[in-house]
Amino acid sequence: MANVLIFILFGVGLVLIVKGGDIFVDSATWMAEVSGIPKFLIGATVVSIATTLPELMVSFLAALDGKTDMAVGNAVGSATVNVGLIFAISMIFIPAAISRKSVAFKSILMCADILLIWLFTRNGSLAVTGAIVILITFAVFIVENVINAKRSVSGARDSEKPSTTKRDVAINIAKFVFGAAGIAGGAHLLVDNGSKIA
Repeated sequence: MANVLIFILFGVGLVLIVKGGDIFVDSATWMAEVSGIPKFLIGATVVSIATTLPELMVSFLAALDGKTDMAVGNAVGSATVNVGLIFAISMIFIPAAISRKSVAFKSILMCADILLIWLFTRNGSLAVTGAIVILITFAVFIVENVINAKRSVSGARDSEKPSTTKRDVAINIAKFVFGAAGIAGGAHLLVDNGSKIA
């Protein structure tokens, strides 16, 4: 019975982190649009970071609990799944022409990160210096995203803003809070029960 409960709690954590992430991204995007941030900037920063928040929380909580193997495995594994599974399946069902120029620099950064992780962890650990260098590549990625997004809109400005009634504000604040709580709670359940399953 205890083993069954572990699997159930793991499933609950998975649902919470997926739905919490979805709700959190929706509310964060709405708040960014209401504040007048251009949509290209929202896509390049808010959405791109918020969609990875579930993975971040899982790795963060795993690292805090001393489960560093799970933290690293989640970080590297989620990136591999995004490219090798999600991206690949999407292209199988919806083939699309992709400009080499639009993905070349991002692909170079991704390969550079893989190489850096391998170099910095050859002794079985990742020092603060290595982590900072990898964080710098993330900063470069965000800057390149913003520049590329600005270039793609060619100076066009957004004229539409979502409604800002008191009801809408209350709903989106509640979604933001519940989404964040769902991510945190789901990540905690995934880490605890995932390690027990392993």
